[in-house]
Amino acid sequence: MKFRSVMIDAGPMREFTNIVSTISKLSKECILRLSSDQIFFIVCDENSGPAPPILWCEIPQAMFFSEYQLIGLDDDHKDIYLGLTSDRMRSMASEVVIRASAEGRLTLQIKTDMAKVSTRFRDLRVESFGETQNNEDTSRVCCCRVDAKKLSMFLSADMISHNRTIASVVHKKLVVLCLHTDENVKLQCFISGIVY
Repeated sequence: MKFRSVMIDAGPMREFTNIVSTISKLSKECILRLSSDQIFFIVCDENSGPAPPILWCEIPQAMFFSEYQLIGLDDDHKDIYLGLTSDRMRSMASEVVIRASAEGRLTLQIKTDMAKVSTRFRDLRVESFGETQNNEDTSRVCCCRVDAKKLSMFLSADMISHNRTIASVVHKKLVVLCLHTDENVKLQCFISGIVY
């Protein structure tokens, strides 16, 4: 089975995030069903055993994704089903790899035995791209592995109205995230890198 999708436009991203946030507040567990033309979020009563769903959300994939590729198990089993526990990266893995490139790309990625999940942002403004003391070739890409819970804590601050978000990545050592509000308030989060 394989699944890959790309979401580019800010409007659909916001709407998709709002849908997922709403569902996550209603239930800790959810079934995600991926089909060729629709995405379904299905919530069943936690204590009822096999029963009809109490929530069914149907999303036409073409309205949200610029690219959408799905390969099922075989011709008789084309859809993919995933069980999710409270639709976040920190629930799937304990660590997130953050990559920033000189070309203005930012990637958040997790890996498990079952899946690799990436969130990518393109065409971002790069204010500076420095060099490291140990002479590693970071002229094009910097990356840092961080604790998923700490990153999630910052991402939940997205509810604060802000006009700018800055991410600074010190290769393999530190990620600094900062929200700027219209009232000139800065909210900063410092996440040390995990080194093996």
